[in-house]
Amino acid sequence: MQKKVDAVEFRELNRRLRLEDRERINKDYRRVYRNENVDKFRENQKKYYSLNKNKVIESREKYRLKNLERMREYYTKNKEIFRQRQKEWCDKNRQKVRDRNNKWWSEHKHQIGLKRRKAYWKKNTLESYLQRKQAL
Repeated sequence: MQKKVDAVEFRELNRRLRLEDRERINKDYRRVYRNENVDKFRENQKKYYSLNKNKVIESREKYRLKNLERMREYYTKNKEIFRQRQKEWCDKNRQKVRDRNNKWWSEHKHQIGLKRRKAYWKKNTLESYLQRKQAL
């Protein structure tokens, strides 16, 4: 007769097993792949960069400039759309904040009114009036 395993324990067991499998597979893969290919790959990369350093830098710079130009073109073309989006976003957020504040105020209005009235009556009762008069 097998012992019944509850769902949480089962999930935990499954997770642990999956993790162990993944680690084992990764370890094997790393060992095989690293030893054979990574060193070769690094060597080739070093050779390529040492030989074609300037070419690589130039191509990167060219790509960067082209990208910048494309971005500039895109933004100038769609400036109005971006402005409109930003405006909508700001309005939406403003409205959210307004709603939140209104909600808070509607919840706390009663208490605030009570506190104010209490303070007012405390200040303007006869005893407090007499106390203030004596203090003068």
